[in-house]
Amino acid sequence: MLRYAQVRVDGRPIGYATEGQGAPLLLVPGPPFDHRAWVPAIPYLSGHFRVVAPDLPGWGSSSGTARDGSPDSLIRTMAGLTTSLRIIPCFVAGASFGGGIALGLAARYPERVRALIGVGALGLQRWPGTLQARLARLARNVPGLLALGMRLMPRAQARWFLQNALSDHQLATDALVEQIAAVLRSRTGRRAMIRALRSVDDWAFVMRQLGGIRAPTLLVWGERDRIYGLPAAEHLRHAIPGAQLTTIADAGHLLPIERPIELAEVMRRFLKTMAPL
Repeated sequence: MLRYAQVRVDGRPIGYATEGQGAPLLLVPGPPFDHRAWVPAIPYLSGHFRVVAPDLPGWGSSSGTARDGSPDSLIRTMAGLTTSLRIIPCFVAGASFGGGIALGLAARYPERVRALIGVGALGLQRWPGTLQARLARLARNVPGLLALGMRLMPRAQARWFLQNALSDHQLATDALVEQIAAVLRSRTGRRAMIRALRSVDDWAFVMRQLGGIRAPTLLVWGERDRIYGLPAAEHLRHAIPGAQLTTIADAGHLLPIERPIELAEVMRRFLKTMAPL
């Protein structure tokens, strides 16, 4: 059963969910989700690892500030979390935007990352190729425009995102739509989302450091990922020394939600040679 707690990192509370025992496994989510992005997969991982699924600053139960959308701040916060929880070194997996954070953590804090898994990760291709992402990219620097769109049509925006992110549209349940829409309705959630969108181009500097990653690395991609397609995965594989790429057939972008059992099995197979199961 998941347990919820908070720990202070740089003087402010960071919330996380945890379950299981064994080698620590940090699961980094990405907007528009908090730790719940990983919840469907956690039962299939917690029997083998001590799973820690945090909320990013400004999301869920974690406090945020105006600086928290920057790559430097997010990576530093996750590094501080590993210190506060005494899980150094740990396995690190990041999904989507959270994958970019995981890559940055491995590049900048190599002593903290025992092995790295990027799941449909933000990488050399920073902006998704979807129409929704292109519109957000155009609107992000127009004062008030992004916030207006989120406030006026939160459920429509949420459903549009899920139609792009899931191969199986039946998984875009009312509950999942509402989870994202609630973020967009919240003033705090909108601010966190806008900070994330405005920081996307800033990840270019982090991605120039990928060649310095020394942790064993696995990239996991859905074959039908429309957010970051397979060419993005191949470019990332070539940029990280020794990285492996595994694909999941007929799956989209949100693998922890769409294919939690298969994803967990792929992760376990990769990590089992490095930790007793």
